[in-house]
Amino acid sequence: MNIREQEPAGQTNNFEIVKLKGKVCHGSDEIEGECVVCVQVNPKPRVQYVLTGATNAFAMIKFVLRDDNDIRIMLPEVGVNQQVFVKNLKSDQEKFSISLTPQKEPVCVAYSSSMIFRVICYAANFVGFWKGSMSTEAGYKTPFCRIDYNDWEIEISGVNNFVDIEENLYRNEGYDITHKIVLSTKCSSGMSSDAVEECLDGINWFLSFVRGMFSSIVYAAGFDASRNLVLERWGSFLVDNWKRMPSWFDWHQSELNKLFPGFFDVWLNKEQCNDIRKVIYWYLRSNSAFAGIDGSLILTQAALERLAYVCIVKQLGMVTEEHFQKNSADFKIRLLLKTLRIPIDLDNDLVCLQKILKEYTELRDAVSVLCQIRNSLVHPPKNQQQDKKYERMHDCIFEAWQLGQKFIELSLLKLFEYKGRYNDRCKLIGGEYPTEDVPYGPDA
Repeated sequence: MNIREQEPAGQTNNFEIVKLKGKVCHGSDEIEGECVVCVQVNPKPRVQYVLTGATNAFAMIKFVLRDDNDIRIMLPEVGVNQQVFVKNLKSDQEKFSISLTPQKEPVCVAYSSSMIFRVICYAANFVGFWKGSMSTEAGYKTPFCRIDYNDWEIEISGVNNFVDIEENLYRNEGYDITHKIVLSTKCSSGMSSDAVEECLDGINWFLSFVRGMFSSIVYAAGFDASRNLVLERWGSFLVDNWKRMPSWFDWHQSELNKLFPGFFDVWLNKEQCNDIRKVIYWYLRSNSAFAGIDGSLILTQAALERLAYVCIVKQLGMVTEEHFQKNSADFKIRLLLKTLRIPIDLDNDLVCLQKILKEYTELRDAVSVLCQIRNSLVHPPKNQQQDKKYERMHDCIFEAWQLGQKFIELSLLKLFEYKGRYNDRCKLIGGEYPTEDVPYGPDA
């Protein structure tokens, strides 16, 4: 199946993009042939180059024996010249086949310098959202959202057979292409390739923050006013294996179009973008819990402290950097939450944290409890009494992690000026997180 010609409909491991003449090189050694460029979906989304040609046994043996990373693929027709990993080699008496993956993705290919008016993308492992959904020609319900932002119009929709794809992902996890994204500009002069790439990077982070795990565009194509292909982007940013993931986003009530404008205002702000990207990265790494809940809690506090620095020192200038660095972590996080008018009262459902707060009177509020539990993981106890205290706190790591992740979510939503519904991950009613209006108070 060629992804240029037909929309993905799930259950396909490889989508062909284009066939080109190419060669694989290492120093003076070369293998030439026809190269098929593919988007591989499983076992993990990535670009794959498959080069086939007449067998050169001596050259094949030398490539098999290479133990370094300085192997390159060259596709002169599209200007690709990049380092690759050898995935596998096959050879018989007449033909060879060598599969390679790029060391760095995504791969950007420019076919002309024309301005871009329309971009079609496909994203992997994004979630269904049903407020504003639409029916397909076949009568199936599928997610759909139209977003207007400055001179852009963005449509995000589920691909064909989305419901079946999502059900299969819930059963088997793994990866699949789930959404089509169409970006158009209303500007008469179009968009430059650099502007499109910046937008695509932002969309990747937007999808990931909504999903609570890494989700990414795996293929994008940009067209000029006459619908000629100007730009392609092969491959993905980061994509996590599909799983149920706690997140602020409610599939039925949260609204993407209320988040996107504020998110992209921050994304396009050069002074804020890099810091916020790091905060979201740590939030997503923590949310995956791959390092265990204890390791995730450490990442959570790091994200909150970075967010406090961005908001209090860089954005608002409330305190100097020197004054900020002299204070404790709980002071920084508390000041962040109070500045953003985010409640710091402990939810009644956090029973373990409530007990800790009552038992140790030196802890003044939820922020103190969160930081103290994190410190118990990082710093060794000074005496036997403190050792017992730390052991007691270790029973509450999960609740502390959930509370910290909630603080990150609400802080980012506030910075993105989101005014809508969200899932409160610190409450559990009937096995589900309740959906509520965002709780931060009115601006001063």
